[in-house]
Amino acid sequence: MGFKSEAQLQELLIERLNEESFLSSIKGIQQIEDHLDNNVNSRFLPGFQIDFQLRTIYCQKAREVLNSFDNYDLITGELIKNISIQKDVNDRKERLYPDILISSPELNSFSIIELKKDSQTERQAVTELFAYALELKNHLPNIADTDINLIVVSTEFSTLLDHSISSIVLGTKFNFLALKAGFDKNELTLDIHIPDSWTDIWQNSLPDYALSSVSIVPYNYEDKKSIPDEVFLFEIIDDLIMFNGAKNNSHGFFIIWKNLTSFESPSFCVSLYQINPFVFLKSSIDNGFALNTNQPLCDYIIDNYADNRYAQSESLLKIGSEVKKVLDQYYDTEYEDFSSWTDHTMQGSNFRSQALPIVFNSWGNIGDYVRYYFFHPSLRNGLFSIQQLESPRYYKDPIFGVELINRISGYTLFEDGVYNFTSLFGYAKQLRELLIVSGWLKQKKEEGKSHEFLLPRLFYATIDVLASSREVQYRVNYVKGEIATGKPLKLNPYDADKETIESINETVNWFVNDFLKGNFSHQDFFVKAINWCLLYGDRRILIEEDTENEIRQKLPEYVKEQLFSILHSEVIDKTTTYQDELFHMVKPYFNSIGELKSIDDDKDLRKVIEAIDNDFILNSFESVFIPILDRVYSEVFHPIIDFDDVSFITNDWMKLQAQLVKRFEEGHKYGAIIIDTNGNLYVGLLPKEYQILKPIENPLNEVYVFMNLSGIGLCKLVTWEQVKDGSAFKVASP
Repeated sequence: MGFKSEAQLQELLIERLNEESFLSSIKGIQQIEDHLDNNVNSRFLPGFQIDFQLRTIYCQKAREVLNSFDNYDLITGELIKNISIQKDVNDRKERLYPDILISSPELNSFSIIELKKDSQTERQAVTELFAYALELKNHLPNIADTDINLIVVSTEFSTLLDHSISSIVLGTKFNFLALKAGFDKNELTLDIHIPDSWTDIWQNSLPDYALSSVSIVPYNYEDKKSIPDEVFLFEIIDDLIMFNGAKNNSHGFFIIWKNLTSFESPSFCVSLYQINPFVFLKSSIDNGFALNTNQPLCDYIIDNYADNRYAQSESLLKIGSEVKKVLDQYYDTEYEDFSSWTDHTMQGSNFRSQALPIVFNSWGNIGDYVRYYFFHPSLRNGLFSIQQLESPRYYKDPIFGVELINRISGYTLFEDGVYNFTSLFGYAKQLRELLIVSGWLKQKKEEGKSHEFLLPRLFYATIDVLASSREVQYRVNYVKGEIATGKPLKLNPYDADKETIESINETVNWFVNDFLKGNFSHQDFFVKAINWCLLYGDRRILIEEDTENEIRQKLPEYVKEQLFSILHSEVIDKTTTYQDELFHMVKPYFNSIGELKSIDDDKDLRKVIEAIDNDFILNSFESVFIPILDRVYSEVFHPIIDFDDVSFITNDWMKLQAQLVKRFEEGHKYGAIIIDTNGNLYVGLLPKEYQILKPIENPLNEVYVFMNLSGIGLCKLVTWEQVKDGSAFKVASP
């Protein structure tokens, strides 16, 4: 039986408040605590998923609201009264009637409760709460938003209401609590409601070009002016950007960087980065999510912004405007380089060659995440050195900041715990770049020549290798059995010497002989890749003629041998099941796939493979051949220990179920809870090669669990009861 009216719901709520049983009657408070307990789970690596941000911030705000009900006074509610401070004048009458208004005298905070019996008036709920909150500010000028608690009590929460709540949670500083009201056996029931507003667009990380940028470039005047000390000037720039970023309620970061080029130029520049909201919708559509793309707003965004990777919101320039005003006093300042972090961080970019970061800071959701990540206990499991975690610059250290922005943006090699041939080749390129730049810098110093121009390249090359090596260390921490411990990398992003080069070479040897031990195909490939990658790194790297000639000979030989072995199993032995998928992948190498399929002896197969043009093999090595290796061979295998604590999964099982039920209703029959060996958790679909298994019939009863156990994907159909008790994530002993 439902409520007869909002008046009945209000009467029951007031009764609970007067009895001081309101707080104790709320069910689901443990959900709030369980989610926030992820802050102390050392196996859980916090991601930048938008949905995770929403839930974490909501749970933090909901906890604040709940804490305010330890001691309270009921201001209005038994009778709904006007709270407008505006006195009636002639024909002008202002009326504001909150359903319930409460104060917390110990905390000096106020709570406004708005009731909704059904969805007919849900559009008004958030609007009215805002109006009442603003009226409270009229009574108490300059009261902090965090001293105002907004509460919606509703019998149902539609997508529209969830979106409205989510906007308040992420877009304001008000504390917020949503309670779902029910009526059971003539008793009022109240349950915590956690909004999942972004479920519809399935945004789990930032897509490419999600961080738009602009640089403020201060050129010297011909008649150079007296300039303040840079330390002081940079503090002012930091303060103004952080202040205006918060004022605009946007989300981004900035870098002040030393400009190191071989020609006369500004000594420093300021690059601002802000989340570009226009890339998310297209990314969702490109990823195949079921969205209503026929409505006018979606049409407009896609038509006007789909191909604009560098859409710049006016707010980005507003954030920099006061900085520009300050710098205009001393420099001829210009806005330049309307670009993105995607372009700046790309290997071989001009930015990586000239911009040495000296100041970093972040604001909004990115700032919240940077700080949250820095203090997370998982970072002390060998991922970061104690020296870096206890640096006096903390999360404002550019070394930490740039690496974390790359992680947020998905620009890491092993973030999902995947050690395939593509990621191994990427690691080889990173190590080789760092070796080359370190060698150059060491040589320049020994010769007494200028070497400052190499420092930006050294910085970014070091950050790349450090990030990848942290992920390797995370894997080592959770391998069942022992991998011989290698010597810690001794890297300095701002300098290099003989010890640096020795340390990198020791890491290469350890990675081949110990980390890849027992993975013979991967060992053989990486040993070759660490040299062959010279052809595929930064084009400014000069290769000795003999070395290049040897690579151009040996690499095609390797590719042809591998193709012969792979295709022999497929077309002659017929012992594989790749069929058309493999033929599609090797198609660029052959004139006729039909003729290839008809081959039935070694000699003919060898002949067609030897006819492949060597230059084409060299030019397509990364784009064509390495993906074939990824498909044919498994990933690097290490036996991984069980997760000793899966509470960060089991506590959220209802949310996971709701998301996967939605996917099922959209036609996806292979929804899965996916866990990688880095401890990242997300919901998605089983890899295509596993979608030959039995499809899910009832998503309320069953779900797939897919765990990438270092090269072997463990896939099993389990019940939600097994998810709840954690047994779904145990690995059976051999």
